[in-house]
Amino acid sequence: MDEWSIDLIIIVYENKIIARSHNQREMLLDPTAHAEMIAITQASAYLQNWRLSDTTIYV
Repeated sequence: MDEWSIDLIIIVYENKIIARSHNQREMLLDPTAHAEMIAITQASAYLQNWRLSDTTIYV
């Protein structure tokens, strides 16, 4: 089975990087520790809002 993964996610708000992450599933032994989930959680904490309006996500 061919697999590919997203190795890095960066989230930008007002031209500033507010979150970045990489896959941490194996390191944390957590099947939900995907780069995008971790970065979204970081960005939400930074913005203190679950809506990530006016952000850009780079993969």
